[in-house]
Amino acid sequence: MEYSQRVFDGLADVEAADPDVVAAHLFVRSFGDGMKRSQTKLNWYPVMRHLAQLGGFDSEFRLFSRGDVSRRTDMIVLESVILWESASLAGRAIQELWLLRAGQMALTSIDPLEATLSALRRDRPQSRD
Repeated sequence: MEYSQRVFDGLADVEAADPDVVAAHLFVRSFGDGMKRSQTKLNWYPVMRHLAQLGGFDSEFRLFSRGDVSRRTDMIVLESVILWESASLAGRAIQELWLLRAGQMALTSIDPLEATLSALRRDRPQSRD
């Protein structure tokens, strides 16, 4: 999979997409995007940047006076992280996101995106579009 390709058509398309699909793409892009095998944690900013890449919109990350796009991006990233945690793929620890064993297994599978999506949808009803 080419990790720099756009998957969604703008922020509104990301917001309208199935949250599991967004979370799966964001997980594979964030943790599978050239990370060293020994690197198992990320800060939040790269994940927000990856979401912007997936949606093909500009990331307006600012420390102060955050705009509407930043707030909307933050909500989607947080929702994705909560889904990762519910599937034991990754977890939050203070200001970092840690890759867990189930996440490592998903990333090293033949199809990381499908393995991640399956883990996210296991033991709970699928979202309906």
